[in-house]
Amino acid sequence: MFHHYHKFKLALGLLLIVPAAATADVFKCVAEDGQITFSQTPCPKVVKEVSEEPAPAEEEVQPEPLQEDSVVAKVAEPDPELAPAVAAARARAAKAHEDQKRQQCETNLNAQIDNINSQMRGDYPEARVEALKKKRSSLQARLSDC
Repeated sequence: MFHHYHKFKLALGLLLIVPAAATADVFKCVAEDGQITFSQTPCPKVVKEVSEEPAPAEEEVQPEPLQEDSVVAKVAEPDPELAPAVAAARARAAKAHEDQKRQQCETNLNAQIDNINSQMRGDYPEARVEALKKKRSSLQARLSDC
C-alpha cells in the first residue's frame, strides 16, 4: 500500500523524467536532391547535416519601419476637409445614445407606474392606496428628468 508521500515522490519523479524526454535533439537533414527531413537520429553520411538545433516552430518576421509616404502615415493624419463630417457623425452618435438612455429611463418608469396603477385597482386599505398614489406622483415627476 502506497502512502501519500510515496505517491508524491512517484509523481515528482515522473514529472522530472517527462521534460527530459521532450528536449531530444532534432536533426535537419538535406538530401543531395534538396529534400529536407527532420529526425531524432543523426543524418546518414550520404546526406549533408545542416544543424543539430531543433527546427524553428515559426520564423519570426520583423516588421519593416514605416516610410514617410506610407499609407499608414497618411491615414493617421486627419483630413481637414472631413472634419465637419466627422464632427456631425459624432454628434449624431451622441444624440442617438442619449435618446436610447432616455427611452430606457421612460420605459422603466412607465412600467413602475403601470404596476402601481394595477395595485391601486385592488382592494387595499386607504393608507396603502395613499402611499401608492404618492409613489406614482414621484415616478411621474421623475419622467420629466429622463
